[in-house]
Amino acid sequence: MDKRVYWIWLQQALKYGNYKIKYICDLYKNDIESFFKAKERDWRLCGFFTNNDIDALNSSSIESAQQIFEQCYRLSYDIVVPFDGIYPDNLWHIANPPAVLYVLGNSSVLKSKIKIAVVGTRNASFAGEQVAEEVAKRAATSGAIVVSGGALGIDSAAHRGAINAEKPTIAVLGCGINFNYLSQNSRLRYRISKHGALISEYPPDTSAHNYNFPMRNRIISGLSVATIVVEAGQKSGSLITANLANDQGRDVFVVPLNVNGALCSGARTLLEDGAKIVTHIEDLVEYYKYKHDSFPNIIDNDYNNSEKLSSDFGVKNYQDKQNKIENYNLSPNTKACYKLLCQHKKLYIDKISELLNLDIKYILASLTELELYALIRVCPGKFYEIL
Repeated sequence: MDKRVYWIWLQQALKYGNYKIKYICDLYKNDIESFFKAKERDWRLCGFFTNNDIDALNSSSIESAQQIFEQCYRLSYDIVVPFDGIYPDNLWHIANPPAVLYVLGNSSVLKSKIKIAVVGTRNASFAGEQVAEEVAKRAATSGAIVVSGGALGIDSAAHRGAINAEKPTIAVLGCGINFNYLSQNSRLRYRISKHGALISEYPPDTSAHNYNFPMRNRIISGLSVATIVVEAGQKSGSLITANLANDQGRDVFVVPLNVNGALCSGARTLLEDGAKIVTHIEDLVEYYKYKHDSFPNIIDNDYNNSEKLSSDFGVKNYQDKQNKIENYNLSPNTKACYKLLCQHKKLYIDKISELLNLDIKYILASLTELELYALIRVCPGKFYEIL
């Protein structure tokens, strides 16, 4: 019997997002076949299973797991399990990784070290979709694999951006790949499978349920080194993804697209909680090229290094900020910070504090305000630069 069948059996028994899967792997040296054959007496001796867990393990059928395996073979789906050389290391290191990933498309894209999640509301504005598409296109052209959830709105725009760049993209589904969820997106899912991969931890015919989607969000963030939020209201599922990314020790970025609007109220909350603003795709590239040798340092010539996200798509017009600065209603401290940065072009935060004779906590508040208006940016090394 193929070893992957035992992983399918385990996931079907303990269900999705169960942290005890990692305990089993530690105890049984990643040999799930030996765990399966140990049976109830040894399972109880593990010391971390409840009676309900034992009942679930006993009632889960290896024959059912074999049937899922055979169905995947007929559908030409790959089955990716931990430690098989394809399963992403960073995904295994989250608290509750999936035991199985079903993949339609090129499963090797999972091995890419640099995957960037681009997420946001399903009820996106036209500007939001255009910006998400542009962000994803630039990220993909730079060498990152764009990850999103295959839903309407920002997710679809992100996938389109990568596809239009003729680069791979990954859609993490909250249902089985074979289940025709969102029929209006079926063409996009087909294109994703040809330009990258559709993946799910759910067996092929699993239908979509509301509780599946928050669970799949941990995979979107867990696959990615960073999550970019474009538009998100206070109840947007993308906030779950961003919060999971924080919990997993991953970075969260926000595109400052009308941050005072209702569609971005959740994104504004993320900024208040410490998310970083990104207005240049090169910000993202610069941030990671110091951390990952595999990340390309050169952006395609179509995207000049000085080019910002297009103001035509709703991001503030950067060229006339000097004329409009009074309209931003900045606080006195913020105006002082901005004037100082205009004089020096770039400064470290402690130098700003020293020159203005203000406590760093007030400087941080002012710098955040300036970032929200895309007047400045924070650069690697934690210095601030005028835009």
